[in-house]
Amino acid sequence: MDEEEFKLLGWPDFPGTPAESRELRGEVLGPDGRPKAKYVGVGGFDRFVMDHDEKKEFADMGGWRRKISAVLDEEEFKLLGWPHFPGTLAELRALSGEVLGPDGRPKTKYVGTGGLARFARGHDEKREFAYVGTWYSKVSAALGGFRVLRKLGFKWKDFKGTVLEYETLVRLFKEYPLEAFQGAGGQDFVAQRVFKGDKGRAYLNVSILREELLGDRRRFPLLGWERR
Repeated sequence: MDEEEFKLLGWPDFPGTPAESRELRGEVLGPDGRPKAKYVGVGGFDRFVMDHDEKKEFADMGGWRRKISAVLDEEEFKLLGWPHFPGTLAELRALSGEVLGPDGRPKTKYVGTGGLARFARGHDEKREFAYVGTWYSKVSAALGGFRVLRKLGFKWKDFKGTVLEYETLVRLFKEYPLEAFQGAGGQDFVAQRVFKGDKGRAYLNVSILREELLGDRRRFPLLGWERR
């Protein structure tokens, strides 16, 4: 078959026998055909791996996610709510422990996008050149998704740039009045000072941080910038 014909079959890529596939489904799903409550969510993913992988905390989370998604249909798998985390269970636990306090709430120093940049600077060997969005994705995956981040009160924005770019951008908007950033000249000013002349990245990131930088998200159109 060609690629399109094979896609229409909808066959999962399961590395095992039909008996193993059925057995694994039975491990995850209850008699009602829904995921067992103990295996739902990030905590359930943790419990499942500990129950089924002899490597325990050193088990590959991504491998188990792929395997289980192959034996469940799309809706069944969605109900599990397992994060797409590219690492081991130990790494997932460590990351959760770094950002959350004993009460399960975000540590104060990591609240807000400034807190995200601080976390990235302190946990990435690239320091000020660490990409903020990478850590947003990693922590989001470890905790169960961006909706969980919002519910917990992290108040993070998915800034598309480095820690240094974030810090420079915030400092720039504190030092100059709004008028300095208006129009094509203002967009070019920010692009040159922060994003190596890239006006598209300037537009994107100021838009993402419009509430933090401008005090009110509704003020962003006042800049009169061109979307690129």
